[in-house]
Amino acid sequence: MNLKIFILLIVCIFFVGKMRLISQDCPITITVPDDMVFCNPQDVILDGSIIGDYLEFNWSGTNGFYDEMDLTPTSYTTNTTTYILSVKGVSPDNLIYNGDFELGNTGFNSNYGLGTPSTTCPSGAQFYGILGCEGYYAIGDDSGDFHLNWSHCMDHTTGSGNMMVINGAQNLQQVWCQTINIDPNEEYVFQAFATSVHSSSPAKLQFSIDGVLVGSILQLTSNTCQWDEFYAIWSSGTQTSIEVCITNQNTAASGNDFAIDDISFSKVCEVVDSFTVVVSNFDVNIPGQFTLDCNNPEAILTASVTPSNGLYSYEWVTTDGNIIGSESDQSVTVSEPGIYLVTVTDENNCTKTAFNNVDGDGTIPEFVIIGDSVIGCNANFVYFEAFPTLEGTEYNWTLPDNTQIDGDFLITDEVGTYTLHAISDNGCEFESQINVIQEIWIPTIQETVPPHLDCHNSFVPLAIYINGDYVQVNWILPDGSEIDDAGSEFNATISGIYTYEVTNGLYCSLTDTILVIEDETFIAELGTIDTLNCQLENIILPLSIQGEVETISWYFNNEIFSMEQNPEVSEPGLYTVYIEDNNLCEMTLGVEVVGDFQMPIADVSIIPIDCDLGYGTFHINSTTADQFYWTDGTQQVSDIDANFIIAGDYDLVLVGSNGCQDTMTYFLPSNQNFPTIIKDIEGISCKNPIGKINIVSNLPATIDWMGPDTLQGVGTPILTEIPGKYSFVITTDSGCVLVDTIDLAVDTIVPNVVANFDTISCKNPIAGIDISYMSDHWQWQFPDGQITTDSLPTIQQKGLISPFFRKR
Repeated sequence: MNLKIFILLIVCIFFVGKMRLISQDCPITITVPDDMVFCNPQDVILDGSIIGDYLEFNWSGTNGFYDEMDLTPTSYTTNTTTYILSVKGVSPDNLIYNGDFELGNTGFNSNYGLGTPSTTCPSGAQFYGILGCEGYYAIGDDSGDFHLNWSHCMDHTTGSGNMMVINGAQNLQQVWCQTINIDPNEEYVFQAFATSVHSSSPAKLQFSIDGVLVGSILQLTSNTCQWDEFYAIWSSGTQTSIEVCITNQNTAASGNDFAIDDISFSKVCEVVDSFTVVVSNFDVNIPGQFTLDCNNPEAILTASVTPSNGLYSYEWVTTDGNIIGSESDQSVTVSEPGIYLVTVTDENNCTKTAFNNVDGDGTIPEFVIIGDSVIGCNANFVYFEAFPTLEGTEYNWTLPDNTQIDGDFLITDEVGTYTLHAISDNGCEFESQINVIQEIWIPTIQETVPPHLDCHNSFVPLAIYINGDYVQVNWILPDGSEIDDAGSEFNATISGIYTYEVTNGLYCSLTDTILVIEDETFIAELGTIDTLNCQLENIILPLSIQGEVETISWYFNNEIFSMEQNPEVSEPGLYTVYIEDNNLCEMTLGVEVVGDFQMPIADVSIIPIDCDLGYGTFHINSTTADQFYWTDGTQQVSDIDANFIIAGDYDLVLVGSNGCQDTMTYFLPSNQNFPTIIKDIEGISCKNPIGKINIVSNLPATIDWMGPDTLQGVGTPILTEIPGKYSFVITTDSGCVLVDTIDLAVDTIVPNVVANFDTISCKNPIAGIDISYMSDHWQWQFPDGQITTDSLPTIQQKGLISPFFRKR
């Protein structure tokens, strides 16, 4: 049995690929490419092929679906993807019994009668053959054998087998029916072939399942013996048994003669195959910035691969550096500045490279010591300084007594060897020495160690005791100011180095320094305070403290509430903190916490629902709401103009910038007014062949209508000879629409009339008439050709008498 052929591909394929027949019930073979590997994202041709008749196909993959009209689409593939080719066809298992009629008149039922040589027709049309009568069918191999005026058409299957030949009738639609068992939730193809056997009034055929029409009407052509295919695809749902029928939608009495053959009802089957494209999409870099110096003579470089869960091999190279250890490890140690490059290869033999430029800083902090190295009356102390000094370098003096002092300069009045050692940020070192000698003796001085400056001592006394004669003592303060002849005692008010000079009036002087230390006092300050609101219900008081403190006490409304440095608060108002260190130094700070709990507000205007637009509108205007939306419990609309088609209550939810939220309810009214109509209908009959439909609306309105056979128009009344379903759209001036449907009935069935005549004889020269149907319009034709319109004429002639009448 032939099936619907959508596309027939006869393909000779010469390439490396996969060929698979997934289902033995589906006569389709499909081919897809072999799995493939790419080192970078690129286009992939989904080179599929199909051998066999099929209904449809589609490509799909983890990255989406493709055009179902292209069997070889191109997909740009960035990640490993499996592509699936799915093809649907028709199973070769036909559920229809005797669909090719080779078993004769069996396995189906029909509204039509089986034509035989003994079939009689009221009109005497059996003169034309077995199927001279309307409403009869026959099974055979030549349509011309059943009617004198029909073409000699052969069957569709082989040209020599059986087919079902039908003389179409006005009031008979179910040409062929059969009840079959099916599987639920499957798709089936319903298929048959038909041809006209007479050129006039070709049949209009359609499928039906359980009395419901499916698929499109097949309008046969007037060309006889031209087999046309008609089919439909149908889903079974939950059904397991159905009655399938072929119906004739042509109700014409004249012509309407046709044949059907090769009826099938088969399940839609599917064949699937796939292939995978592996994309080695990985990235390589060497993270970090490295500088080799005296502190860091070596660095470890590591190749970072993303994703990290693959199998990778490594190869390191350098042209100007030095690699210590294996060059095939993920990490290598380098000992010289230079460019280091790594090549990474994955399990698919795909490679990527990365490089890192390792810097180097081996600068030595070289210097010379400048200054006079002789102590005498003109120089009772000497001053040394390193030159030049490098930024980021630390300097340290070693004195003759092996004590050490930091700095790149030195003032001393002691003889001996002084060593200055320098070490830079890069760990490189340098040192130099100088020898101090004394030419004369000078007085000795004893210093008292001063106490520290703190929050309780705004000044400290400085005192020196001089063993020997002197004239005056001059002081140089840490800020550089000088006080001459201040004496051996001095009150220091700032921290730092105080330099004193003792002179004896003989050009000899002695200079030394006293260090005044100020105990570190803590520093406390409050940062920026957030505002409390509906969104931020708690905030942290940001108190920062530099230095050590003993106690922290927070007060609110004159009561202590926290001893923590950064307490959490939830109320607006004034907060005060008291801080004290171990030297009993104290500080008090205050901060005002502000609250913003203002609810958002909005102005709302309402436009009722009308028929012109079909919806109503809420318009919102708000300067205090950051967000808003309308809801009826099932949907949310956040437009400034929110449109709804159903009247009722809607909630407006407002959310301010402070997180505060409020909900208000508004009612959306409706102004829709639909029309009511009055129908005036006259059906089609033999007496009244023109039917009428008239519709009157209670509101001003336009009326658009559509009827059978693509009839359509505007306004009523409608005068028509075509019965059937008429659809109407009544639109008022305000845009309200009413849709209605009217069935225009038809009654043109010819009655079955039987006339019995008495026998004419010499004894009874006038024949009596017994008629089973009475009509007002008769016409009788006698054997001699005379015609009369009497209802019951006088009959005095023997022979064939032909009555004609019109239905009342």
